[in-house]
Amino acid sequence: MSTHNSVINYFKEFAARFAKEGITIQIPHPSALHLGTHYIAVDIGKSISAEFPFNKNLMNPIGSFQGGILCGLMDEVFGPLSFMAAQKPCVTINMTTHFIRPFKESDEKVIITAHVVSQSKSLLLLEATVKTKDDKLIASGTSQLLIVTDQLTRNNA
Repeated sequence: MSTHNSVINYFKEFAARFAKEGITIQIPHPSALHLGTHYIAVDIGKSISAEFPFNKNLMNPIGSFQGGILCGLMDEVFGPLSFMAAQKPCVTINMTTHFIRPFKESDEKVIITAHVVSQSKSLLLLEATVKTKDDKLIASGTSQLLIVTDQLTRNNA
């Protein structure tokens, strides 16, 4: 089984566990499908990598990939890693991105690798790099996430 399918199956099991408690988690989720998320490496609860194709429909006026959407691609990797690490849903409370160079059509795709830096009972700190297939750094970022408590999850379900 491919790494991508293993990750999807992991999250289907995760979603099934929460469905028993009346909490719906859609797997795969619409943004992952729309952005072309393809998982290529995983160390459950520690790190995850995914690749994303360049999409001409997401270019900025100067012809490179729109920066805010690149932040969204990082969040597409931070989200699954946070769920794996916390074993609960998490929500982003702060995200920082440092842009190094543009993501251009000639790059064809980016590979985003995220890992857990720190975890407490209620918070996660994650880091990620965005690189070309030639290993050139495009951006780096961090995400601080709140681990959603059972009570909060039920109140917002």
